[in-house]
Amino acid sequence: MTDHLDRTRSAIQHSIDHHRLRLPTDKPILRVAFDHEPTWELLPLVEAFDHDAFYVFGQALNITDAYYGCFEADFEPSDKSEKRLGYISQKVTTISDFDDLIEKYRIMSVRLFNFPNLTASELLVNFTAAT
Repeated sequence: MTDHLDRTRSAIQHSIDHHRLRLPTDKPILRVAFDHEPTWELLPLVEAFDHDAFYVFGQALNITDAYYGCFEADFEPSDKSEKRLGYISQKVTTISDFDDLIEKYRIMSVRLFNFPNLTASELLVNFTAAT
């Protein structure tokens, strides 16, 4: 638990310091853009999103990085099996209970990197056009 909290704090500090996100190399990454300015008040938001996302995706998401602007955070799924990654991409790209998180956390977009069931190495799902 402490390790996760330390990673979250580090990611928020990285974002506050205006560092750009690295492009994921070969790991599956879920990049979530929140409509929030990066401040330390985001710590509870990221923790709450992690908690709710666990129930939507059926697995833990581990924050790995964050970027200033609208607050973008990278999450690495704990279960990287093709079936579980397909489940995540299906939840993000179709009408599902993930839609509740979009509104609750003011999610602007989600980028999926290196998900095996996608035809490209990167997929952007923009939610701002729908609102």
